[in-house]
Amino acid sequence: MSLAPAVAPVATDPLAERLRELRLQRGRDDWPELVLSVSQDLTLATRGALVAGDPPVLLAPKAPDRELPAPWLAAAQRARLARGVWAGPEGAGWLFAVPVGSVAPVNAAPAPGVLVLEIATRHQIDLALTRERLVAVAALCEAATQAAAGGLAARAALAASAVEAYLQAPDRSAGLTAAAGVLAHATAGVERLALVRISGASPTTIAIADQPVVDRAGNLARLLVGLVEDVLDGPEPSRACTGEPTSPAQQAYVDQFGKRPLLAQLGPARHLGLAVAFAPDHAPGDGEARFAPSLALLERVLQPQPPRLSIGARRRWLIRGGFLAAAVIGLAVAPRTDTVEAPASLQPEWQQTISAPFDGIVAYSTAQPGDHVEAGTTVLARLDTREIELEIAAARARAANELRDATVARAGGQPAQEQLALLSASRAESQLALLRHRLASAELRSPRSGVIVSGDLRKSLGQPVLRGQTLFEIAPDISVRADARVLDEDIRRVEPGQPVRILPDAEPDRPRHGVVERVRPMAEVVQSRNSFLVTVRLEPGAEPLRPGSEGIAHIETGRTTWLMSLLKQPIRYIRKKLWI
Repeated sequence: MSLAPAVAPVATDPLAERLRELRLQRGRDDWPELVLSVSQDLTLATRGALVAGDPPVLLAPKAPDRELPAPWLAAAQRARLARGVWAGPEGAGWLFAVPVGSVAPVNAAPAPGVLVLEIATRHQIDLALTRERLVAVAALCEAATQAAAGGLAARAALAASAVEAYLQAPDRSAGLTAAAGVLAHATAGVERLALVRISGASPTTIAIADQPVVDRAGNLARLLVGLVEDVLDGPEPSRACTGEPTSPAQQAYVDQFGKRPLLAQLGPARHLGLAVAFAPDHAPGDGEARFAPSLALLERVLQPQPPRLSIGARRRWLIRGGFLAAAVIGLAVAPRTDTVEAPASLQPEWQQTISAPFDGIVAYSTAQPGDHVEAGTTVLARLDTREIELEIAAARARAANELRDATVARAGGQPAQEQLALLSASRAESQLALLRHRLASAELRSPRSGVIVSGDLRKSLGQPVLRGQTLFEIAPDISVRADARVLDEDIRRVEPGQPVRILPDAEPDRPRHGVVERVRPMAEVVQSRNSFLVTVRLEPGAEPLRPGSEGIAHIETGRTTWLMSLLKQPIRYIRKKLWI
């Protein structure tokens, strides 16, 4: 009995596996980092870099502040000129450089790159092995770049063919069916392929390859539209199923037609969707990338074009544009008065405060706010004087007693006692004068003619008041001054002497005129904004206004045009936002 030799299992070559993975990842944005990482893993390199351009620019590793050593730059230049591997000693090790073809994105301009590696050994076997593997890496990079470029061109050609089929069809429905047929026949393993138009996030039209007439309510159409709706409900532009179904729409299709790979994809504008069912033994592969250019181009073709205007409509629009241009020019040259608007309030020319002359009790008062008063005649209030009268009688008695004591001391030849008695009498006379003054000032009269603006003691009869306590405030019954609050962004245009027109809120149709009298130099914060107080003197003879009235002050600051007046606020807003 003869024994057949046992067949050893085929071992996977790690080098081949890493190179295959690198080739499949050519389309990634971090391709330079992947090339450098794989090269360092496959060699004994301790350090490395990938550069491109002349002068060389560091692409990997990403280190903006890193500068390559001069020997590395020289090695990259020599490898580029030699178009092959260059090697030379560097310190205690060895320096290798090899061109790896274009390292730019597939759809960008070519950017030839050079891989530079530093080996920490000078052993001949290690150097030979490093050279061999760098040659393999460089050849694979070149092949991967060419394959990626070829795939991109093939996808663009497929998109052009689909659009051509759509445009040659007699109507849009037939065109969509023809485009679906082109995509299905050009892709291996496709069982069913459908294009779905989307409007307002809802499918509206479905076209299935090789089916000129599609029953929208049919089972197949509903299942294919469901796959597209499944993608519409999520944020991702596509959804594939190569194993177990991951959504109810995929599960429904599998239940009906059996387990098979599925792909649903949307165009970049989400106006066109694609649903593909592959044969059970066929994988979608790069189906998503294959169909993306076709969907994008078909979406642009399917977008409705704006209707062209007729000659009459163009003429009408030209006439309207001419009138608009004339209006703008008119506004640009028509002069008008430049004004600064600010809220204003009418203020009294003066305000007189009536305060309590001494501590006392309110005995009488009939005055109230709004009453007109006359200077020196109108009694505002009267304080209780009974306690003062008693103190006056006591002070008078003390003064008389002290004078009598002074007379007795003089008669008795006691000059010291006489002086003390006279001093006490003088002090009593002073206190008596003060009490008489209080008695005279107990009756509060208005010192000026005007109107009471605050103070009402009618409900405070019998209550005490303190000396200096404000009891009444009197102001003139007409106002000849207005205070306007101008924002700090406008105050530089306001100067004394400028004419002002005030529109009271109560009578906006009856303006009052005046001039700027003064501008307060210090800004104040009012309602969270800086503003300056501008005093306006109303013209003599103007119709009087009561103090406290409010309105809008229009301060005339010069001349401008209507256009600049209209654009003033937008220009100011833009300057604030852009700091210009």
